[in-house]
Amino acid sequence: MNKTEEWLRRGWKINDEIQFLIQERRNFTEFLGQCGAVENREFLNYEKTLNNRITELCKIKNEIAGAIGRVEDVQCRTLLTLRYLSFKTWEKIAEDMFYSDYWIRKALHKKALKALEKTIYLQEDKITLTKGIPSVKMNLSGV
Repeated sequence: MNKTEEWLRRGWKINDEIQFLIQERRNFTEFLGQCGAVENREFLNYEKTLNNRITELCKIKNEIAGAIGRVEDVQCRTLLTLRYLSFKTWEKIAEDMFYSDYWIRKALHKKALKALEKTIYLQEDKITLTKGIPSVKMNLSGV
């Protein structure tokens, strides 16, 4: 996996974590209801943690969407959006785009990453958007 793909995949990790936290919140809410507890301080802290992770995911998705939006090729942009913003599987992307799974993974994904790399400049732990747009530095910690 190259640096660009690692940068793109940041959202996957947080999205998975959020899905887990949401399920746990449902379980805990159900438990509190069965106990007759209306408000619980620890539950409110849990809610705050969940909301912070959701905010972080939104920021990351905005960064990724901004970079993907600079890709000129529509097919590449579509693939990158489906994979790294909608978190779809390769099989679902192939189905949605009416191509073979193999072609999506091996040919179009490679082309899309190269197209994206032309719009960004990755350094150590930062990314700079190019194409005459004011430089934006983004921290890649947590990748």
